[in-house]
This record gives sequence, C-alpha cells and structure tokens, in this order.
Amino acid sequence: MNHGYQIAHGILAEVEEHPFDLDKMLLMDWRDSHLDNEPYLRTSNSRFPTFLYAMPFDSNLVFLEETSLVSRPVLSYMEIKKRMVARPRHLGIRVKRVIANEKCLIPMGGPLPRIPQRVMTIGGTSGVVHSLTGYMVARTMSLALVLAEAIAECLGST
Repeated sequence: MNHGYQIAHGILAEVEEHPFDLDKMLLMDWRDSHLDNEPYLRTSNSRFPTFLYAMPFDSNLVFLEETSLVSRPVLSYMEIKKRMVARPRHLGIRVKRVIANEKCLIPMGGPLPRIPQRVMTIGGTSGVVHSLTGYMVARTMSLALVLAEAIAECLGST
C-alpha cells in the first residue's frame, strides 16, 4: 500500500511580537504569500502544499507549526523547515529564542492492526489516526481504559 505521510515542524518561540489575536488559535492557514520571494519553495508548495498552525500564549510567546497534511512521497524535513523559516519572516515575526522544537512524521492510512496480535500498538501504528487530519489524541484517549483493561487481563492481574 502506498500510503502518504503527514510531516510537520513546529517551534515554541519567544518573539519580539506577533500578529495573532491572543484569544484565538489559527488553524490550517493555507495562504502561500510567504513564498512570493522563494521561487523554489513556491513551486514545491504547488505540488505539496503546507499550512500554518499558530497558538499564541501571550504577546511574546507563540507556538508555530508548518504542516504538510499528507503527501506521497513524504515531503522532506529540510523542506518543511525552510517553509517554517519563510512564514514567520513574511509575517514580520522576529524570533528571539526557540524554547522547544517539534518534529512529527505520521503515516496516513496503511493497514489496520490484526486481531488478535501479540504486540499492542497505539497512535499512528494502531489505525487510530484520523485519515484526513492526522488527529489522534481524542481517539487514543478514548481507548485508554479499554487498553489498560486488556493489558491487565492479559497479565492476569484482574
């Protein structure tokens, strides 16, 4: 099966300022005007588009993440990082300090686990990733009790 991948690069950054409303989170900003002066990135973006998530904590602290929703083949990490650099620069965001980096690579699609199987999987390898968004937190958390009970039963501690 030729499934795709979601790849993202994010930073939690101390900035001089940012243009985002403090009481809102920006989800899936697909605009590509930040690539106007980057011909190579613009061409690549037309084939493998990316979007921005922005979550401001205060006027000087913001989480920014550039994400490729799904691509086949996977977009390179170097490419997603270059786009992550271009977007804040275009928005006039001057990063003073990167507090934390986030990298993710999530397989999208793929086979469901075989039941029964000897090894339990969670997250992307267990088939609980939503195939359109990559979101899996709610689904994974909803299965936590079921998983814990199954482990306890298999270990004979019930």
